[in-house]
Amino acid sequence: MPFNTIKNNFLPEKGLMEWLHLLGWVLVFSMSWGAFIRLMPIADSLWRASINTIGLGLMFYGSSWLYHRFYEQKQHLAFAATTIILLSGMTVLRFVINMGFEYEVESTLYEQGETAFFVGVAFTNILAWLISFLYENIKLKKGLEKQKVLLQNEQRAAKLQFLRAQMNPHFLFNTLNNIYSLAVVRSEKTAPLVMRLSELLKYVIYDSQDGRVAVTNEVELLEDYIDLFQLQQETPQDVKLTVEGNLDGVNIEPLLLVPIVENCFKHCDFAENNQAYTHLHINYKNGTIVFKARNSYNPDQQQKDVVGGVGLPNIRRRLELEYPDQHQLDISSKSGHYELSMTIELN
Repeated sequence: MPFNTIKNNFLPEKGLMEWLHLLGWVLVFSMSWGAFIRLMPIADSLWRASINTIGLGLMFYGSSWLYHRFYEQKQHLAFAATTIILLSGMTVLRFVINMGFEYEVESTLYEQGETAFFVGVAFTNILAWLISFLYENIKLKKGLEKQKVLLQNEQRAAKLQFLRAQMNPHFLFNTLNNIYSLAVVRSEKTAPLVMRLSELLKYVIYDSQDGRVAVTNEVELLEDYIDLFQLQQETPQDVKLTVEGNLDGVNIEPLLLVPIVENCFKHCDFAENNQAYTHLHINYKNGTIVFKARNSYNPDQQQKDVVGGVGLPNIRRRLELEYPDQHQLDISSKSGHYELSMTIELN
């Protein structure tokens, strides 16, 4: 996996990280200068602190480069060899440069001779390498975790798009079947139905492709769909849609409501029951929308449309993807009545 990709994904606050790095090196410089200023002239102490800070910086960032160049690529032997070379070279270089300075004040810190001083230089270089290695290792793991999340989001979006594409043909297929049945008998209702279907097609194909749509648009779609259904009937059926609450500015996942209404019409016993009905109710309050559907049905006709049926399972899956832990879908049927209640916390 390219380092740049991980870095860009893991560190969106790039400017903040740069300031933290700068602050860290200012702290290293200050500590180094504080150790030398008591032993030598100010100019020499500043120069020496600068050299040691630069040396540790080269050690830190050089180790980072080796990490990305070899360790990330699983070239562990090359990483170990180049790390030893870098560590040895920077230790000798810093030791030689630091030994060139003279002290004005005697100090027990430097009475142990060159060997102890060399060990001190080596220790600080090893510490810089260790911090660099841990930093890059943590950054890599965090970057991989974020890449995993991004991949999961992409897969989720692709799955959701598939579910939407699956639902649209299902909705259109049933509508076209109804229009075809009227065209066969040359019904005068065919032309108005085609016009209404054209309006529905525009919404389904174009307007509903956005991530979220206005609930008011979904309500208008329901009204059009109900009108489309009523146009196909010899006499108007008992179909009611009531809306409560201010829906202005409220958005929702598109095409969640129509398949429910379609399911109601499919299973309602309009053909054999004069008292058949489908009642729909939408309520929005305090960031929560509740959609309830209730219709009559004939328990003896439950094999209706056994071939079809992607609507409700589709909606359930889309709710799980788009509103995890923010929705509830309850379905029940009893005493010749079918009920569905869908609650979504939109906030």
